[in-house]
Amino acid sequence: MADVGVGISGQEGMQAVMASDFTLSRFRLLENLLLIHGFWCYDRLARMILYFFYKNATFVFLIFWYQLFCGFSGAVMIDQMYLMLYNLVFTSLPPLAIGVYDKCVPEDLLFSLPQLYRYGRLGKAYKPHTFWLVMLESLYQSLVIFFVAEATYWDSDIGIWQFGATIATSSLITMLLHCAIEIKSWTILHVLSIAISLGAFYVFSIFYNSVCVSCLGLPSSYWVIQTSMSTSTYWLISLLTAILAVLPNYTIRTFVATLWPDGGTKAILQKRRNERRGEDLLNL
Repeated sequence: MADVGVGISGQEGMQAVMASDFTLSRFRLLENLLLIHGFWCYDRLARMILYFFYKNATFVFLIFWYQLFCGFSGAVMIDQMYLMLYNLVFTSLPPLAIGVYDKCVPEDLLFSLPQLYRYGRLGKAYKPHTFWLVMLESLYQSLVIFFVAEATYWDSDIGIWQFGATIATSSLITMLLHCAIEIKSWTILHVLSIAISLGAFYVFSIFYNSVCVSCLGLPSSYWVIQTSMSTSTYWLISLLTAILAVLPNYTIRTFVATLWPDGGTKAILQKRRNERRGEDLLNL
């Protein structure tokens, strides 16, 4: 019994192929499947799953903090349309770009350094404590996003939907910045996933708040986002909270990559040093 079945099509018949998870036409392709695509797939899926946990937990925490101010009545400060489209539209593309196209280690390094495969074989991308670290980060970021806005608008006449629109914007920008930190190999698809997510939020918000006075029986949030965007406070809160929220994660990753780099990071840094010195040209 194996965790993943690989069938090789040949003269022996198709029974092994039909019962397998992956099918190869030649035995020599098994090296590519294991050392390259297997390595990438494990790393992508682990980081994508953790990102899904992170972004959903953060959003739920934001709603929970509001309950402290409304007597746990179940009321929310974010418009219901934003709540429904948050996962479906606004934050769906970046994790997919990570889970499908991201490459933490280049292909040539995986071929020349097969010992890097231990990263996936030993399960280093998703440890038992990794989930709880992600939840702790979600808790911290939700506290920053909510209470910076709450402290800024304290004792003001701002409406509940304008406060919620600011929270939703800060949350989305924070999610996208966090995703940018997670991306290991930038491509045009990664850039588009982030740009489309942010653009879709503002396009929908402006359209929805412009034409929908009372839609689907929901409370009216007419012209809320336009009013928020016309104030400097809205933009300052969104920028400040996003920076404060991701700063610890970025700082920790920088120190770890500098002082205690893993095998893949060491291989990439060594490759860049060799390219600067011209050693690769001499090898050719």
